[in-house]
Amino acid sequence: MYFLVYFKLFTAWQLCLASVDKYEDKRILLNDPTLVQNTLHAMEIRLNNMQTRIQTLEAEKNTLQSKFDARKGGAVYVRWGRKQCPGNDTELVYSGFIGGTNYNIYGGSNPQCMVPNPVLSNRTDHVYNHIYGAEFDHDFFGAGTGTNDLPCVVCRHKEYNSIVTLPGTNVCYTGWKLQYQGYLLGGFPSYKGVTDFTCFDANPEYILGGSANDNGALFYMIAAQCGSLECPPYENGKIITCAVCAK
Repeated sequence: MYFLVYFKLFTAWQLCLASVDKYEDKRILLNDPTLVQNTLHAMEIRLNNMQTRIQTLEAEKNTLQSKFDARKGGAVYVRWGRKQCPGNDTELVYSGFIGGTNYNIYGGSNPQCMVPNPVLSNRTDHVYNHIYGAEFDHDFFGAGTGTNDLPCVVCRHKEYNSIVTLPGTNVCYTGWKLQYQGYLLGGFPSYKGVTDFTCFDANPEYILGGSANDNGALFYMIAAQCGSLECPPYENGKIITCAVCAK
């Protein structure tokens, strides 16, 4: 794409030099001011035309560069358990809090990153389910953290346009850039509320003032169970890690 533009620039410059050389090859009679004036005027016109052409080609190059830059990036992902984006060429879409199905009620299974500034419908219905806030309900991440409400943040990468979550490792494959690493969490097996396996950041944050034990959507650590899950490479009872990677 850029080769054609640079080739045009190079050709324009060569034509400019050739024009100057052509006039240098001619013997200018210094005692003929009319010839000197006409020659200089013709050279000036040619140089102005070349400068205009170069400016046009530069504008074309900048347009192509802008189109190319616009195609970069765009990958969007949720960083579960955190309030800020990683900062590695990412931009904040919004910072919110996790919502999901109550642990003891049948309903939806996929957690949602709820926006902090909702625009709600003014309509009501007599048949509906509920969405709740989320807690860990255990102290894996530190003493007294199990009842804290959990945040989330939606991030957009400025350079990469592909995102993948790797369950079972906290390291990205070659050519992929780590966005964050953590642990796979999900619902408890004896509870009615089903929760999708979700990759939480290894260093979670908590919502200020949300330490009450309100339950709601509860997330628990996920451990390997050998059998239909191949062991090795997995090990029975070991906590499953995860990584979110971009490319």
